Amino acid sequence: MTAARIVPGPKILLMGPEGAGKTDSIRTLVEAGLKVFVVFVEQGMEVLEDERRKRPVYSCEQGLHWKYVQVASPSFADLRDSADLLNKFSFEALSNQAPSKREKFRAHYEVLATLCALKCDRCGKEFGPADALPYSEWAVVLDSLTSYSKAVLYGHIGTKPGVHKGEYGICMRNIETFIDKFVGDMACMGVILAHIDKEPNEVTGGLENMVATLGQKLAPKIPRPFSDAILAKREGAKFSWSTIEQGYKLKTRNFEFGGEIKPTFVPVVQQWLERVKAAQAQADAITNAPAKP
Repeated sequence: MTAARIVPGPKILLMGPEGAGKTDSIRTLVEAGLKVFVVFVEQGMEVLEDERRKRPVYSCEQGLHWKYVQVASPSFADLRDSADLLNKFSFEALSNQAPSKREKFRAHYEVLATLCALKCDRCGKEFGPADALPYSEWAVVLDSLTSYSKAVLYGHIGTKPGVHKGEYGICMRNIETFIDKFVGDMACMGVILAHIDKEPNEVTGGLENMVATLGQKLAPKIPRPFSDAILAKREGAKFSWSTIEQGYKLKTRNFEFGGEIKPTFVPVVQQWLERVKAAQAQADAITNAPAKP
């Protein structure tokens, strides 16, 4: 038995509104001593390259790598054609039409292809599959689940102006399967960033802040497999994280219970690596123990 199976890396869902410092916090994974590969599905690279706020800009040599996958959007001609269809057909007719021009929308495929064979846009180096990285050395980040969800939908329906509930269901299942793979089968540390929306809570009947994704039934299930689901907050120029905010689906195994947590992954990474070290020492002791007569 290896330490990878004993102490897998924490899998953290960091959610929050725009401008709450989610992407900026990726820097702290490098500061914790990990190599980091970020799959951007939106242009968060701009944040990590921004020096104006006196934050360090880490190089590939310092351990920060990324790949940007652009989520294509319909052209003006596509929107014009959709407008024509909207003018001519009912909701039911539009929903039952076949998807169109799906070949233009390959971001969902490209994200998964990237995770199958990580290759940095900055330095060109290749690191192999995300689920085969030296697990105690790496963190893999997706920024963001919200844009990835859009990529999944576009990849299935293309420029079709209406969406059938069955098409939503297929896309939701694929998003859930992806999260299960990312959380359950990747031994290294993993972080997924996500925006938030207000969705109906079918249990309480009220509204609750949930991960922005496809459909009302998927959002409540997303935090379940993660070790931690954390809220990123900003009040003025002050950034913090919370594990206790009311009205959100939050959970924690690796952070303290609090509403003003310093927005850094460093303590969690340090605690995890200490557990890895202890587990490896125990495994080595068992391996090297003298055989019983």
